[in-house]
Amino acid sequence: IDTSVGENNTFNPEGYTYYEAESDDNILAGEAVRASSAFCSGGQKVGYVGRAGNTITFPNVKVKEDGTYSLLLFYCSGENRHFTITVNGDKEYTLNNLNSGDYVHPDVATVLVDLKKGNNTIMFGNNTAYAPDIDRIGISLTKEEIAVEKEFAKNPIITSIYTADPAPLVYGDTLYLYTSHDEDELVNDFYTMLDWRCYST
Repeated sequence: IDTSVGENNTFNPEGYTYYEAESDDNILAGEAVRASSAFCSGGQKVGYVGRAGNTITFPNVKVKEDGTYSLLLFYCSGENRHFTITVNGDKEYTLNNLNSGDYVHPDVATVLVDLKKGNNTIMFGNNTAYAPDIDRIGISLTKEEIAVEKEFAKNPIITSIYTADPAPLVYGDTLYLYTSHDEDELVNDFYTMLDWRCYST
């Protein structure tokens, strides 16, 4: 019997920056509370959001430029509920009929929001009724950020020789990576390592 539980690893669209609802950076007001949830990212979510004064605010949502961004909302709800989303204290957006089937398994909804360059605050609430529980949100990257991410996220990072057992070290503003250097051919059915390599960036 497989008793393991957890979030589906494919439930992470590329091209987004993610913010966990349970992060200590966020501001929970009223009855809003962090709770354990095995199927949510990080094993936690925020519940009891909605009705007057029960809100969660993400105060540190950063973007590189003014523009319209796709916001992914990962939520749990066993019935149709809705959110009012307030960006930077003035612009409001709504997400209606949010229903993931239960209060355990998250689903995702999308809304376009206008964000300003730098830091933004995004508050989730519902003045008239309880809203869904929140797992996390995702904010789309700019085309330039996606291009940079794809360029620097190549794996493996070292392709000219065989390396293993990397040991990273950060000193000042430089990252050093110490690795073994395995030769191309086996000797007596064993890997042959004659030296180590050090890379920096």
